[in-house]
Amino acid sequence: MPAPPMSRQPSPPPAAPFDDTDWSTNIEKRVALVTKLRALFEENRERLSDLARMKPAQRSARSAARMSICPQWLDDYLAVFPR
Repeated sequence: MPAPPMSRQPSPPPAAPFDDTDWSTNIEKRVALVTKLRALFEENRERLSDLARMKPAQRSARSAARMSICPQWLDDYLAVFPR
């Protein structure tokens, strides 16, 4: 006997398109979000390193290098905005 068909869950509503947000004008919100992102990178650095090491060797070194400079890149980005 064939398996009963799987019921489909309703799709979530689509996210607002980027152009419909206030990202470009709400500097305070942008700085807060990027600051939170940077903190999450720092808090999860070891876990992210572990994930990067699971990849094949050649890509692993590149991934680890990119991950290690990400907080610095975010610091540079945040420096553009007035405090």
